[in-house]
Amino acid sequence: MKRFIVNYLKDSLILIAAASLISFFLIRFMPGDPAATYLSSRGIPVTPESLHAVAEELKLYDPVYMQYIYWLKNVIRLDLGYSYLTKAPVAVELFRAFKYTLLLALSSMSMGIIFCLLAGCYAGTHPDSRSDYSIRFCVLTLNSVPSFIIGFLLISVFSVYLHIFPVQGASSFLHLFLPSLTMALGYVAVYTKLLRNSIIDVSQKPFVVFAYTRGLKKWEIFWKHIFMNAISPVVTMAGLEFGGVIAGSLVIENVFAWPGLGRLVIIAIHGRDYPVIQGYILLTMTGFIICNFIAETVCMRVRRRWG
Repeated sequence: MKRFIVNYLKDSLILIAAASLISFFLIRFMPGDPAATYLSSRGIPVTPESLHAVAEELKLYDPVYMQYIYWLKNVIRLDLGYSYLTKAPVAVELFRAFKYTLLLALSSMSMGIIFCLLAGCYAGTHPDSRSDYSIRFCVLTLNSVPSFIIGFLLISVFSVYLHIFPVQGASSFLHLFLPSLTMALGYVAVYTKLLRNSIIDVSQKPFVVFAYTRGLKKWEIFWKHIFMNAISPVVTMAGLEFGGVIAGSLVIENVFAWPGLGRLVIIAIHGRDYPVIQGYILLTMTGFIICNFIAETVCMRVRRRWG
């Protein structure tokens, strides 16, 4: 276990360093002048003198590799810099938006996992039945439709036509429900299909057949021998997907005007706000790695306990 943790941390640091380096250079090739955007956001006239002064202040005249070294030194000191647009610390901006994104990710994952457990377990225990075909057809249809289309359809039905849920905002559970449901429906097909196939595969293993010959109860066989072994790939996928949900909530947050990381980074991209964009990439990369580590650890525990 210790070797696994050490190797994982080493590989994670290399991955984060490589991703931050590549993204740092790519961001600098974005079209537009961050100095001009900086001045415009404050209502300052854009003149050659003001552009030069701002570029000097933001160190935009330095070589890109020197800018990266400055940024990396600050990150090591846990300083992500200041936003070009708001002058607020990037860490404060990210934390304020991260709370909303984390809430959205947790609620959508909860919805998706509940549906996956119900539909996947039923389809896996009744393979090739009418119910199995119906579940597979539904999840395949959901997986084929882009998430933003699902979002607009839900808004049209439940907000515009039925007036049940608000269209945008984040002040109550009603504001949270539609974006969470949209994200959950977007990836539930993967979980359901994976759990169904895993249950069918484990059910054919020799140790399960032997459990039936011993006369154990069906629910005991399913829970202790089938489900606890079949759930491992789903847990791993959920861990990977959770980091992806945090990073991939960009579209849904902008459809529902949800004030999370996705909406923050879109504003930063439009404003050429390099520190916020770089901080967003660093945060999502770190979150993805942490979620993957937790999933791998849980799976190892499950396999040792029930394998």
